[in-house]
Amino acid sequence: MYRNHTAAIIAGLLLGVLGATASLSHYGYEIEEHVGLGVYFHIRGPRPPPPDAVIIALDQESSESLGLPLNPVKWPRYLHAHLVDFLSQKKAAVIVFDIFFGDPASEEDDRLFSEALGRFGKAILAGFIKQHSVPLQSDASARGMLHIETVVPPADRLAKATAAIAPFPLPKVPNRLNQFWLFKTESGSKPSLPVLAFHLFALKEYEAFSELLQELHPDRFKSLPRGSGSLPANGGIVDLITAGRAVFDEFPETAHEMLDKVEAEETSSRMSEGAGLVKAMIGAYSRPDSIYLNFYGPPGTIPTISLHRIISGNAEADTLPDFAGKAVFIGLSELDRPEHVDAYRTVFSRSDGIDLSGVEVAATAFSNLLENSFLRPAPVLVFVAAAFFAGLIFSAASFLLPISISASLTAATALLYLAFAQLLFNRRGIWMPFVIPFLGVSILSLLTGFLWQHALGKRERKDLKKAFGFFLPDSVIDQILADFKVSKSISRTQQIVFGAVLCTDGEQYTTVAESMAPEELGHFLNNYYQAVFKPVEAHSGTVSNIIGDSMLAVWAGASTDSTMRRNACLAALDILRSVENLDATTGPFWLRTRVGLHFGQLLMGSIGGFEHFEYRPVGDVVNTASRLENLNKKLGTRIIVSETLISGLSCFLVRELGRFLLHGKRNPMRVFELICLEQHATEAERTMSSTFSDALGAFRNRAWDEALALWGNCLNISANDGPSRLYLKLCERYRETPPGEDWDGLIHFDK
Repeated sequence: MYRNHTAAIIAGLLLGVLGATASLSHYGYEIEEHVGLGVYFHIRGPRPPPPDAVIIALDQESSESLGLPLNPVKWPRYLHAHLVDFLSQKKAAVIVFDIFFGDPASEEDDRLFSEALGRFGKAILAGFIKQHSVPLQSDASARGMLHIETVVPPADRLAKATAAIAPFPLPKVPNRLNQFWLFKTESGSKPSLPVLAFHLFALKEYEAFSELLQELHPDRFKSLPRGSGSLPANGGIVDLITAGRAVFDEFPETAHEMLDKVEAEETSSRMSEGAGLVKAMIGAYSRPDSIYLNFYGPPGTIPTISLHRIISGNAEADTLPDFAGKAVFIGLSELDRPEHVDAYRTVFSRSDGIDLSGVEVAATAFSNLLENSFLRPAPVLVFVAAAFFAGLIFSAASFLLPISISASLTAATALLYLAFAQLLFNRRGIWMPFVIPFLGVSILSLLTGFLWQHALGKRERKDLKKAFGFFLPDSVIDQILADFKVSKSISRTQQIVFGAVLCTDGEQYTTVAESMAPEELGHFLNNYYQAVFKPVEAHSGTVSNIIGDSMLAVWAGASTDSTMRRNACLAALDILRSVENLDATTGPFWLRTRVGLHFGQLLMGSIGGFEHFEYRPVGDVVNTASRLENLNKKLGTRIIVSETLISGLSCFLVRELGRFLLHGKRNPMRVFELICLEQHATEAERTMSSTFSDALGAFRNRAWDEALALWGNCLNISANDGPSRLYLKLCERYRETPPGEDWDGLIHFDK
């Protein structure tokens, strides 16, 4: 658990720092802008724009209907003169031409257009921004260029007649348009087209605005005109806005002071009707040079009418927008054709390729100014803190909780945060970070947490497997884990196999146990089992069970492969040598070991019930191997093997011990003593085996005297040979009292 907490803290700090660094980077901010803003806009959906802006589209429909060129710049300007007069009659508040009338047209057209502009008095024409670059030094060592932008006015006659000229530069970005300039420093910090349109529209409240300034700081703003009537003609509004902007830049606290005073006097007679416009004017002066657009919806959301419907006079009066008191924006706009030059991809661009036109962007910016509803990115510290703490929190969850819970918790947290951020976005226009902390950092946290838990689980499984490896073979552990994963049970882990079973037992264990303290006995047995286990493992066997000083080992497989039987025999011989070497070092305490071996079919599996199971072999093979091990006591031998196990293994020297009916068994069996490898046999061992075999033949043929003589020879070779002594006693008994006619040499053991 400590390891998990440490890893969670380290990963959380690393991911938090990574997220914070990404938030501070240019690319991280771009991701938030182009993805995060899109999420907020799409969740919010379109919203109704204020009713104060109308767009007149110079579109292909008008070109075809009026028989005009496709390029609206080439249309006769008397059409625009008629349009201005028409809008003047309809009491439009401001007219904005988002089209550049650069070259003079016919004298008559320019005269009509300029006179119409002059009569209306609140029309704005678009200027064109021209950029040129000069080296920072005049000599050849110049490094870097200075980029200078100048606003090119429209044709001179038109420029003199209009109320103001302003550029409306928009970046043709490859991704999406999100911002626009209020004031562009490179262009001399002059107000842009939407800013001019807004101020002309709000002139009716300029007097209240200027009075408020004078009351707060009479000395600071004494150079500004006190009322709209005192504005100089022909560009005076541009100078007014530029001067006001400079003062607000110099004294930024003025905006807060004015807003507080407006809110305090909002119900007064002076502010009751125009408080909203005054607040909007304060916002327009005090905002940064560029701000984020709060889009209303897809192309056509701001009411748009095609020019030909007005010029032709065919439109019914009730189908035309109400232009009275509205700001009318005139420019290129296509709502049905994607091949539009003056179009910009936005968050609300349509799937059929229709983007927002430049004039719609201008009308949107104007409406945002009017509503004072621009988007405001949260402070940089919020972006950094959100990413950093997201790394800490999500890493803690993904490292310390199960992955399913941490994923659910992460998703729930992200949704709650998104709901809160969306509320701020919809009501306050505040744009909170989302992509980096809740898509980037959270996913990375889940991924690293998953990889960590996977690695930790793998390591724990490895440790568990290693620990259980002291009790079970690896294949069995894998099978148990697989079954438990599926059925939450281990009772299914069973299979029928062929196997060689080896049983051991130590002589005088009871005496040794009585002579030692428990701790000393435990240490003694550990050394003993280490000596017994090593040969089993060395010859690919599996220790299945130990009880006291007894061990059960198995060689299991799907077929009757002789390799299993051979390995079991080799292990038995090595066990004797290993125990003898151990006995030589244990002083007065030693365990002379006996071994029994048998081969056949058995069940390998989990045996038990309720909540306790043991993995062990089950079957007559196990019971018979135990009986053979016990037979060593009767015969005074060390290793006894069944005929089934030793059959065909010519690499070992064995001697047949006879046919026995072991205690509790119904079927007799031939058993053999395993002596050694054939290649290691001494002459005495070979002679003993041959002589014992001849004696056994005489015994079965009831040739008691011959058998007695041969077993006497065996005792001459090995005076303490247990099987020879046993058979000598039997021969003497049978010579005095012969067995029945049906006797075939079988020896019964009832105990």
